[in-house]
Amino acid sequence: MALVCTNVFARYVLAISILWSEELSRLLFVWVVFLGAYVALYRKAHMAVVIVIEALPPTTRRVLVLLGLVLVLAFLAVIGFAGARLAWTAYSFGRQTPILGISAAWGYLSVPVSSALMSLRLFEDIREAWIGVAKPDHPQAESSAP
Repeated sequence: MALVCTNVFARYVLAISILWSEELSRLLFVWVVFLGAYVALYRKAHMAVVIVIEALPPTTRRVLVLLGLVLVLAFLAVIGFAGARLAWTAYSFGRQTPILGISAAWGYLSVPVSSALMSLRLFEDIREAWIGVAKPDHPQAESSAP
């Protein structure tokens, strides 16, 4: 944010432009988005509609939670693999960013890195769901209850 604000100030007040700031801020934004998705998963802060799940018997609920976690894990494996292939392709072709001159693979690496981090967390969640460890899915919702 500071980088973007500095560039806006320099461009409109000082009539100069920091050439590399847009490229770097875009690269950092991609990393923040994907790492933010990991943090949200870690904190169990992603939105979820749980009204149907909570109405089910505990055994059925546990099976559906496990199924959901495995499906998310499969999705992360697919996008992680695709992101790794894209990063490898950008690296192997020597694709570089125009102004910074660094490998474009650095931007694409955010996908497999965040997918790997989220997968590690999901393995823990799957283990807890499998053995029946009772942990609140949405700690924010419980803390705001009257």
